[in-house]
Amino acid sequence: MIPISPAEAVARARTVPDRFRSYTATAGDASRAYAISADLLEELLDLGLPGKTSGGNILLDPVDLENCSTNLRTDSPQWAVLNIWKKHLGSPRSVDGGTCEIRIAWRCPTPGHPGDCAYLVDPRLTDPEAARAHHQTSSTTLTITANVAGQAHDLGESFKDVAGAAQEITYHKLPDALASDLRFLQDTGLADCRLAGLHLTAVAQEAGFTARAAQGYFLGIPFPAPHAWFEVRVGRRWVAADPFFLNTLHQWGVMDARTWPLTHSPRNVFWRTGVTPPATAPAHTPLVLHLGRPAPASLMARWKAPACVQRPHRQGVTAAEEGGHQPSA
Repeated sequence: MIPISPAEAVARARTVPDRFRSYTATAGDASRAYAISADLLEELLDLGLPGKTSGGNILLDPVDLENCSTNLRTDSPQWAVLNIWKKHLGSPRSVDGGTCEIRIAWRCPTPGHPGDCAYLVDPRLTDPEAARAHHQTSSTTLTITANVAGQAHDLGESFKDVAGAAQEITYHKLPDALASDLRFLQDTGLADCRLAGLHLTAVAQEAGFTARAAQGYFLGIPFPAPHAWFEVRVGRRWVAADPFFLNTLHQWGVMDARTWPLTHSPRNVFWRTGVTPPATAPAHTPLVLHLGRPAPASLMARWKAPACVQRPHRQGVTAAEEGGHQPSA
């Protein structure tokens, strides 16, 4: 990805109406979480990056900061994660066969409350027997095997129009209130995975596909990320499709366009936890509830190759790049 100019980064940020901003980030947050230095932040503010002053301190919107960090390619934790993903996703072969093991850890959102903690774990995360065992629990961890989607599939010549529509969209993280606003996408050409998924579901339907929106997680190793995409009906099964996300990862240098083509189903990198009606934004259901409130949760993923398969080791390629072990940060 070639970084854009600070002026263009600010111009993209300002396409989001101010009423959707949450001014909760400080200049210190900009530096620590997004690698935006004091000098760069001053330049962005001079160019018109929205901010508010409170008690003599500048307050900023975290979504604006994340987008600026992404667009300017600062040395942020987000880019460190992308570089780790790149090691695992250098080739589709890295996710052929095997299973993905996910460890979910959560904590109490209101420490010090009266009584004991009792958590409700989304039963979709487990098999029926495990769901009954874990649906209500005092535990704070759970390890599961993700039911990944799906098999390698070429969606064909008729899917090229859908892929072309995806290439016309530029990634921009959005506040939740804009995640289903198709007019915003039409006016700006910007979208995150949720809005792009809704739009491309409709494009695929117009191209003759039976399509539906889907949500879950992108299985980047070792850090899965909440994600939304869409699926198309092929015979008696649903096949994952996501030319927008693939194109974005091509531009960011995480995936190779030759081995992850836009017209192919991205094999075994999505963990679907729900299907969302196209008319609504695919908001992610909390994985764990605590007394009716979402419990903060983190996920770690590890790809486990089949024990019976011995992959040839390529000279100069680490085990992490082969997809057999969790890479270290």
